Amino acid sequence: MNARSVARNLLSVLVLSTPLGSALAQQFIDTTFLDSQWTGFKLDDSTPDSDAVFSGIRGSGGNPGDCRVIAHNWQVVPEGVSVLFGHWKKSLPVEAAFFRRLHISFDVRCDSAPNVNAIGFGPLLVQSGRTFVAGGTTALAGSPWKNYQAELSANDWNEIGGGAKPDFSDSAEPIFFGFYSGNGGSGFTARLTASGRVDNFRVRALRSCPADLNNDGIVEDADFTIFVAAYDILDCAHPDMPGGCPADLNFDGSVEDQDFIVFVIAYNDLICP
Repeated sequence: MNARSVARNLLSVLVLSTPLGSALAQQFIDTTFLDSQWTGFKLDDSTPDSDAVFSGIRGSGGNPGDCRVIAHNWQVVPEGVSVLFGHWKKSLPVEAAFFRRLHISFDVRCDSAPNVNAIGFGPLLVQSGRTFVAGGTTALAGSPWKNYQAELSANDWNEIGGGAKPDFSDSAEPIFFGFYSGNGGSGFTARLTASGRVDNFRVRALRSCPADLNNDGIVEDADFTIFVAAYDILDCAHPDMPGGCPADLNFDGSVEDQDFIVFVIAYNDLICP
């Protein structure tokens, strides 16, 4: 008997005590990048005249479908320069009270060649007017789409222009998420342009006990009922799936056997750590 059959059999002996919609939203995904929902700003510019410019707009050619298309233009000098730009989703603040760690992933690509052979990308968050970044990845020109993903606690972030860390406490201000893109160069003098793309942007807020789907401190029958209902829907993008798809415990966009295995371990332990 496979895991899906086991789940259905177990569900038949449980009483439906918690409605599906009560599961706490933990995740958001953006694959369309509407211009009205995203904005951008310059984070760092060490060029001689500080005149680096950038753009970020919704475009086609994603992985697949629509994506956010970015472009940088800056002056390189022999002694070396760097530029860094932030892009964040202003339309969806996330309350910090219910998470302790973040799982962030997105796909990146560099289209520039031959003068610019790479673009750096990484995660960004904005809280209380402060901007924070964490370690990222490099997309090489001419290479296929590259997936970035990381699980980050508050200490993994560094404030741009300061030494603070983001606040993940229960009383914290809302947080906005996005990504940064950057370039640099040295050894010659030239005006360069880089272009690239970002797609499938996903943020998953992780509580200390992700399988506690109704957020009551234990993993028991009510959580199992929520899980199995999501398990039957399967696809996180389905309109009947609760917002954030909290039962997707391995962050792959669906609620299936691998998630069931993770859930059953927590269900057996009962008490959240």
